[in-house]
Amino acid sequence: MIRLDRVYQVALEHFNMKLAGGERGLSRGVNWVHTVETENYIRFLVGNELVVITGIHISNDEDLLRFTEKIHRAGSAGIVFNTGGPILRIPRKVLEYADRNDFPVFTLPWKVHLEEFKHSLCSMIYQAEEENESFEDAMKKAVLSPAEKESFMPVLLKEGIGTGNGC
Repeated sequence: MIRLDRVYQVALEHFNMKLAGGERGLSRGVNWVHTVETENYIRFLVGNELVVITGIHISNDEDLLRFTEKIHRAGSAGIVFNTGGPILRIPRKVLEYADRNDFPVFTLPWKVHLEEFKHSLCSMIYQAEEENESFEDAMKKAVLSPAEKESFMPVLLKEGIGTGNGC
């Protein structure tokens, strides 16, 4: 899993995604980026997804608020409104809900190709998970099999952990 603030920095730089509300929730973990267009599909979320909505099926203010509340209750990390198409702006009530519940809400310009956006962020999430697993394996080997230094020291050194700093 990767923190949402890290995902946001990449998405801001490469896709001009902007934080609109819920800033205090940026420390949430993200394990996937998923497009959800109707409330029927919310039940398939498992938690920690960054959900994208274009508004093709839901675009009025009250429905967007209800949708956001349900996405939040499903355990999602945050929601991205693809603005400039059916959704022209994020409703004030959605932003108030986001701030009140520390639930990050973002805007993404309509011109962004969503498949490229999702692919880029999911690749970053996957790479972070692989790095985390590699570090965990190295730590286990260091504790359980210290004689096998060549198998774990390169990973630990990359993280700044080595014999020169008292470890």
